Amino acid sequence: MKPHFFAPAVRVIAVFLFLLFGSRPTYAQFFHLAGFGMEGGYRYNNSGLYGEACYKWFALNAEYITNHYQGVGFSVSADCYLPLHENKIMPFCGLAYTRMVGGPITLDWGESSTTDFYVGSAEYLIPTVGLRYNVFGYMDRPRYRRKGIVSLLLRMGYRYYLTGKPDVVYTGGDVNNGIRSEITSSAGRGIGGSLGFVLGLGKKEMK
Repeated sequence: MKPHFFAPAVRVIAVFLFLLFGSRPTYAQFFHLAGFGMEGGYRYNNSGLYGEACYKWFALNAEYITNHYQGVGFSVSADCYLPLHENKIMPFCGLAYTRMVGGPITLDWGESSTTDFYVGSAEYLIPTVGLRYNVFGYMDRPRYRRKGIVSLLLRMGYRYYLTGKPDVVYTGGDVNNGIRSEITSSAGRGIGGSLGFVLGLGKKEMK
């Protein structure tokens, strides 16, 4: 991958980070230290199990991915947040590394037709921007309250190859060139996004 492909994304992230730190309120922080949930979306993944570790206005994320066209994979990322409106609305930007394992794929189509492909592994770098909405709730206990947080996440970004374009090889079954083009397009670089939710466990507040 030639360096100039990364330049626009790097500039956008640098400007966004400057705006975040330049206007960050002093109270800006997460109410929870860890969370878990699920995500699903276009291009990046069909579905995934999501976990995060949070500190102040940063989050480190890990995700296990299952994809209809590329098998399983994993992703790790770091996000920088700007909490607004009492930390309920949080625009963010981040950077993710994603690896899709690939392997044999069997797709059903038509009434009784199947096509077998082998899809190569691939690694991607994904600069992202997004919006998080935190819904707060309280868990009452005799001596303390604890905030329980449900977060909705909308994430958009552009996926770059770190390895070459993954091979898509027909291995058997009924011939369908349209499916091969669909797999190649899904496994390629480009704009994508995801929508998900996260469950967090907030800090204790003594009564």
